[in-house]
Amino acid sequence: MEIMQRLYNAVKEHEPELTHEDLLMISENGADWGVMGFTYYTDTVKFYDNNKELVEDFLIEEADEHGFNNMFELPQMGRLTIETITDFKNFAAWYILETVAHNYSDDATPAHGGTGGAPEDIPV
Repeated sequence: MEIMQRLYNAVKEHEPELTHEDLLMISENGADWGVMGFTYYTDTVKFYDNNKELVEDFLIEEADEHGFNNMFELPQMGRLTIETITDFKNFAAWYILETVAHNYSDDATPAHGGTGGAPEDIPV
């Protein structure tokens, strides 16, 4: 299974109530506005810990694609200061949520060149 589909599945398993509109809003505004299931450190750390291998595989791939030496350098793209492992896990969960939302948005909305078709398990 493609990694983006596995990430999407992980996000939906973590927060099944996310809707089509939520993903479009996350794509446009980011994840730091209080997305259900990704609001508190307890939420984001749980997502990271429950999907550790998948998350780290993806972040290592992303770091390499962006010219970083390791996944812990990724927050530098957003000029973020990461002081603790909890900060990093929060960043990672939001980064993945936003990446999934961007990919979903690109696939789901005609304005982004997509077909307008949402994955079957997201209520439209």
